Amino acid sequence: MTTYAVDELGLFELDANAVEDGTPPPDDWETLCDPVAVPGGPCQNAGGPEGGAFAFTGIVPDPAPQSIFDGGKKDIQDVSQWSHKDGAVPDKSDITNAYAAAYLSGKDVTDVHSIGDLILYFGADRVINNGDTFMGFWFFKDLVRAENDGSFSGHHMPGDTLVLVNFPQANNAVPLIQVVEWDPICSKADNNNPQPGDCAASNLRLRFGAEGAGAICNSDNPQAACAITNDMTVDSPWPYESKDGFINEFPFETFFEGGINISEVIGGDACFASFMAETRSSSSFTASLKDFVIEDFPVCGTELRTEIHEKDVHNVDLEGGSVDAGTFIHDAAFLKVTGPGTVTAEGSIVFTLYNAANCTGTGTVIATVDVATGTTIGDEIRVETGDTQFDAGAISYLAEFISTGILPNATAVCENLTLNKLNTTTVTEIHKLGMHADITNTTQFVGINIHDFAKVTGTGAPTITGNVSFTLYDNATCNGSPIASFGTSGTQVVALNGSGEAETGNFDTTGYLTTDANASLSFKASYGGDTNYNPSDAVCEPLELKKYVPTVITNIHEGTANAGHTIGTPADIQNGFVTIGVKIHDIVAVSGSAPERPTGNVTFTLYDNGTCDGQVISQPDPVKDLTADGKDYLANGRTAESDNYDTTGYVPITLTNKQLSYRASYAGDQFYKSGVEAGCEKLTVNKRLPTISTHVIILDRAEVSGDAAVLPTGTVDFEIYKDTGCTGTLLQTINNIDLVQSNGNLFATLSDANKRIITATGTSSISYKAKYDGDANYVPVTHACEDVTVTLPGPTSATL
Repeated sequence: MTTYAVDELGLFELDANAVEDGTPPPDDWETLCDPVAVPGGPCQNAGGPEGGAFAFTGIVPDPAPQSIFDGGKKDIQDVSQWSHKDGAVPDKSDITNAYAAAYLSGKDVTDVHSIGDLILYFGADRVINNGDTFMGFWFFKDLVRAENDGSFSGHHMPGDTLVLVNFPQANNAVPLIQVVEWDPICSKADNNNPQPGDCAASNLRLRFGAEGAGAICNSDNPQAACAITNDMTVDSPWPYESKDGFINEFPFETFFEGGINISEVIGGDACFASFMAETRSSSSFTASLKDFVIEDFPVCGTELRTEIHEKDVHNVDLEGGSVDAGTFIHDAAFLKVTGPGTVTAEGSIVFTLYNAANCTGTGTVIATVDVATGTTIGDEIRVETGDTQFDAGAISYLAEFISTGILPNATAVCENLTLNKLNTTTVTEIHKLGMHADITNTTQFVGINIHDFAKVTGTGAPTITGNVSFTLYDNATCNGSPIASFGTSGTQVVALNGSGEAETGNFDTTGYLTTDANASLSFKASYGGDTNYNPSDAVCEPLELKKYVPTVITNIHEGTANAGHTIGTPADIQNGFVTIGVKIHDIVAVSGSAPERPTGNVTFTLYDNGTCDGQVISQPDPVKDLTADGKDYLANGRTAESDNYDTTGYVPITLTNKQLSYRASYAGDQFYKSGVEAGCEKLTVNKRLPTISTHVIILDRAEVSGDAAVLPTGTVDFEIYKDTGCTGTLLQTINNIDLVQSNGNLFATLSDANKRIITATGTSSISYKAKYDGDANYVPVTHACEDVTVTLPGPTSATL
């Protein structure tokens, strides 16, 4: 029949073998090892218990000649005085494996075990059984380790417990189990036969002792501590080979195990950090130490869990979820001390941040927080990192408790958090150069410089960065081919400033309109997003462009074209009159409010009527270039003059006057519309107006006659007097005017050189006296005085 010492609670089998007797519980070392096979294993769970133990060292191997004590080392010395080396010990003292496990009692058993008592189970196996067994099992409160330099780290602390297990093989020898506690108060043994409570040696106080049957587990009586060894060959659940050839089997007295109710035997703070199995030279409390196996044994453990919190929020765990990028978050670690002790945690929580999920890649330590500064919440201590904003993407936290006391380190489960990208809104405006008013969806004059402005806003706290791509299209719908001259192939990429704004360079619309018709262009802005923000598109922004309507005014000038002429100088004669025979020309002024003076051609058409229609009068060059043929006019215009036109002969003989007319038409340019005409300019060409006056021309003539037989000959003398009566002023004497026969009569006639022309208006008088000078046949004779009185009217002028 199997009975259970130090475990009437059914926690663990102390039955001189390591193999389960049935389905656990109770556990055995096989349960905790969880071997692949029995015998020989190997263990599948060497680092942690499979059964009900809350702490397990694992099956810790100690292959020879590894780790033995230097000579003269004793249990009465502090750990810091120990040293170790590799080497050989007597075979009977050569440990091959050691192990320990911790359980809590779940019920009361008589007066030995109580609910919650800490029960420690321990064991070891050795390489051979040819000699007495003197073993010790240390349970240290400090973290004690064998260092590579041959020293031991850590120190003895009050409450460190040593279980001495002695199985001598001499005749009449009996097993002995003793439990001593490290107590610096003890300077030496109180006596040669110390009892529980007495100092057994320097630094060691005896707390329990039993020998013979009372020391061996399987006793019928409840026991606070016991030990047992195999009295026959038994299977090993882990790899084992004895010096005498047993493979995966323990020869008798090579396997040892035991247990102790620490709460009942030692009491007080039952937190242990390390376990060591040792062999000793004898059963003496001051025996020399031989071989050892040491391992961490966190009886009082630590549990570390973590939560990701939003700033100022402590009751919502974000782990595994998502928040917006830029949210202030922190990691909170909750440290819990487990086990039967009341030890205070000492050390720090180290928080490592990974910029990837599942704590992969290289992490960065972002905080190391002393747990002493934490906040106690129930049975946990909470410490936190500072609040931090993160970019969008996956992050993860890993928190680790780094103990500086007897408690073990602990690592929390990696925490994941996704930071979502934030949505954005992109709003745009079209601006004129130097202005900030939005002109989107308006009609503007061509020639302005424009640019697009974008404002990107987001739903979160992080500063928006990145670029805005602005594309300019030659239509109102933001489709088709972009305008290649804008940016690179129609697109400009502009980085946002610190206010989330961007604007393009200026686009000169000069030349955009190739006809007189209005035309549209449009901007489309797209924000490309950044680490924290999603892209967004602005709406299409159309802008209509129109040409300027020029002002075209004209004058008709009399005279020839002259570079000094302008509108109003000389005077405009349109709608007036001009006398036939003068030269005229037209002058035009084209002006407007475009950014440049008008250019292009003006056509002057001259009509042979006053209505600017019908027959056109040919001109050498009716088309004039405002730039090449003209000159500047005022601040924003140009003038040009037509060819000269000579009006001579323009009015038919049957008419007294006739109208002509000019019309000037502007052909437009990149700023101004074409086909804009000045008003019809008419001009009347009048014939000249004559004045008629009458004059009296007087030529005196004398007729001389005779008888029929002989005709008179000779000359006649004439005297011309200013007034009547042949008196007064003698104006002229003309002598010797020959007689000339005409039609049978003889006449003496004054020549044109002697004619008298009466031009004065009114009444004028003149008198003549003629004297025949005679000849051989006729005597001289003087005619009577001739008075001539003439009355002339004034001049008469023609009218139209």
